[in-house]
Amino acid sequence: MRRKTVMAVATLAVLGIGLALSGPVRASEDECRVPMAEWRPREELQTKLQAEGWQRIDQVKVDDGCYEVKGFDREGFRVEAKYDPKTFELVKLERKRERIRERERVRDPAQGPIGPGTQAGPGAGPAAGGGADGGRGN
Repeated sequence: MRRKTVMAVATLAVLGIGLALSGPVRASEDECRVPMAEWRPREELQTKLQAEGWQRIDQVKVDDGCYEVKGFDREGFRVEAKYDPKTFELVKLERKRERIRERERVRDPAQGPIGPGTQAGPGAGPAAGGGADGGRGN
């Protein structure tokens, strides 16, 4: 019984020390707390990112008090980034595996849908496999 009590006290002491050393924790690390009067224009952020080599900027919006930018970085990877609206300091960056060439290939309306069971290349249109007869070649 006494051993269990000593272990419980030791465990609580270790947890207390760990919490004391960890310091204050914010609810969300990717929040910006800047008064709107101090915000710089989003067009200025777009110009900065283009100068840094971003290939394409799809969207700039406000999220958690930060500017959230979606687009493709200089290497062509899809990114979602959050910036401080006053300093344009990077707050958070998510880099996806998707690259700009892959995305544009999939979204090309001339290519049609890409997926299992679809054909690609010349002669892969509706007339290639037959029409109303289901492609049986009667």
